[in-house]
Amino acid sequence: MIHQKDKMTPKERLQAYFKKEEVDRLPFTISLGEPSAKFLGISSFDYHHKADSIVETEVFCFNRFGQDGISVRTGLHGIAEAMGSKLSFAEKGLAAVEIPFLSLEENFQKLRPADPHKDGRLPMFLEAIERLQEKLGDVVPISAGLPGPFTTLSSLRGPEILMRDLHTQPEVAFKWMDIIMESFYAYIDEAAKLGVGFNISEPVASQSLISPRMFRTYVKPYLKKCVDRMIEKSGRKPSLHICGQTQKILRDMTETGVGTLSLDNAVDMEKAKIEVGNDICLSGNVKPVETILHGTKEDIFNEVKDLVKKLHDNPKGYVIAPGCQLPMTITLEKIDMYAEAARKFGKFPIEFDLD
Repeated sequence: MIHQKDKMTPKERLQAYFKKEEVDRLPFTISLGEPSAKFLGISSFDYHHKADSIVETEVFCFNRFGQDGISVRTGLHGIAEAMGSKLSFAEKGLAAVEIPFLSLEENFQKLRPADPHKDGRLPMFLEAIERLQEKLGDVVPISAGLPGPFTTLSSLRGPEILMRDLHTQPEVAFKWMDIIMESFYAYIDEAAKLGVGFNISEPVASQSLISPRMFRTYVKPYLKKCVDRMIEKSGRKPSLHICGQTQKILRDMTETGVGTLSLDNAVDMEKAKIEVGNDICLSGNVKPVETILHGTKEDIFNEVKDLVKKLHDNPKGYVIAPGCQLPMTITLEKIDMYAEAARKFGKFPIEFDLD
C-alpha cells in the first residue's frame, strides 16, 4: 500500500516527520471531496447521500495521488442540516442552505442537539468513516471533517441575519451556540470511537466577514471547546482551516489548541511562520483556482517550489496543501501535476535548484 512514487506510507511518514526523524518527503494533502466524485462518474448528489460513493471516490483518489490524509466531511452545513436546516443538492455542485432552520421564528424554541445516529446525514458520514478506516486506516490517517460551531450557527440562522443578531441580540446567539455545541460533542464522541482524527473548517469566521474582536467573542471559545473534546476523545490535535484573510487572528487560532493551521492563499505564509511557526504546524497555501485550476504545469511547480523553500524549515513542520478546497471543475491531470510537484520539491534532502 505504498504509493509507487514513495518510499513510506502516509502514516509512517507523518509519525516520523513530527518526531523529526528521517522521511522520504514532506507530507502533502489535497482538499477534494465533492469535486472528485466526477472522476468515477458519480454525481455530486450521490456523493452527498451514499456512503458507497464516498468510500469508492476516496479510495480511488488515494490510490491515484497517494496524499497524506483522507477526510470524510459533513460539509459546511451537515450539522445544521441534522439540526433542522433544509439543504438543496445539485447533481454537479456543492450543497447549499435552502431554508435556515432558525430563520423561522416558530423554530426558535424547537432547536435541539442532533443525534449522530439518527439525524440528517450524520449516520451516513459515520458509516463512510468506519468503512474507510477498515480499508485504508492502517496506511493513511482518516479524519472526520466538521464545520466550526460559528459556521454551523450561520447555516442555521442565515449569514445576513446572524451578522445583524451579533449587534442587536448577542445573548440569543450565545444561547443557540450552547445547543449547537451539544451536537458537536455527540458527533465527535461517535467519530472518535472509530479511531480517527479531526479537521475543522470555519469559513464564516474569516476576517472578511467578522473582526478579530468578534472572533475572540463568538468563535474562539467554542472552537476551543471543540478542540478540547477532540483531543480528549481521540488523543490527537485536529487541524483548523478558515477561509480568506486570517493574518490578524493567527495567534488566536493557534491558542484554540489545534495542531495544524491550514491557511488560505490570502495569507502571507512567511509572516505566519514568523508569528506562530514556533508553536504550530502550517499547511497551505497553493492557490486552488488561479494556480492549480487555471495555471500551467510550470505555474504549479513554481508555486509549490516557492512555498517549500519558505516553509520547509518551519519549526513545527509544514504540509504542502492547496489554500482551500479545489473547485468543482478541477481535472485529474491538474491534481497529478500538483502531486508531482509536491513529491519533486518536497523530497528530502530539499534541493531548490531543481528545474
